[in-house]
Amino acid sequence: MKRYLTVFRASMQINLAYRAHFLFLLLGNAVFIVVTWFLWKSIYAGREILNGMSFERTFTYLSLAMSVFVLLQTWVEWGMSQRIISGDIVIDLLRPLDYMGLMVSDILGFVAGNFLAIALPSFLIVVFAFGMPVPLGLNLPLCLVSLALSFIINFSIDFLVGNLGFYTESTWGISITKEVIVLSLSGALVPLQFYPEAIRRALEWLPFQAIYSAPINILTDGGMGIGAMLKTLGAQAAWAAVLVLAARAAFARASRAVTVNGG
Repeated sequence: MKRYLTVFRASMQINLAYRAHFLFLLLGNAVFIVVTWFLWKSIYAGREILNGMSFERTFTYLSLAMSVFVLLQTWVEWGMSQRIISGDIVIDLLRPLDYMGLMVSDILGFVAGNFLAIALPSFLIVVFAFGMPVPLGLNLPLCLVSLALSFIINFSIDFLVGNLGFYTESTWGISITKEVIVLSLSGALVPLQFYPEAIRRALEWLPFQAIYSAPINILTDGGMGIGAMLKTLGAQAAWAAVLVLAARAAFARASRAVTVNGG
């Protein structure tokens, strides 16, 4: 465990060292929030409720969705692909460390830095600068638990895609396709409440909604009771367990197919 904590601390220190990187990410997120305000203000013109959601909740939902998207970005499939192409993956496999655990420790350092420098400031901008109402209560700690489960689900999906690099080497096209699918079906771009009823019910059976929609609904839906929150967390935990097991099984099989170009 000590070795993984060392990797985590080093990763977080490296991430926080690039202050300009955080500045531009925060600035870009702020611009997105402003654009979202004007766009959905126009959509809601003359109407208070659309598909059961007020403008305030829709704006808060989408603004926080982008922050969560930045927060949960792992880029693990890109890193795995690059190390497979260079052959450095062999060094990782020979280390006396669990490879998946090593990747989680490394990425968690960046996630922790992004939470402090991007997600938290964006939340404060939405609440205080735009005056959006966010319920304060048990939903806050439960949202943090939900975000942790969201990270596990998102990481596992990215890790599964990264395993394809052992067969294809480059995962660029696969990764882009995965991003489009996840963003479209998770409720990150448009709340699931705006989808047709049949499609929305189908999406609720997929793991993607557990990444973005679940934690944001727990945080912003003032009408969600404790029972509904725990049910959401339970569904997330189930998906996290299934995907972690699938990712580990896929890695155990795919790592046997590793090849090193020129060596």
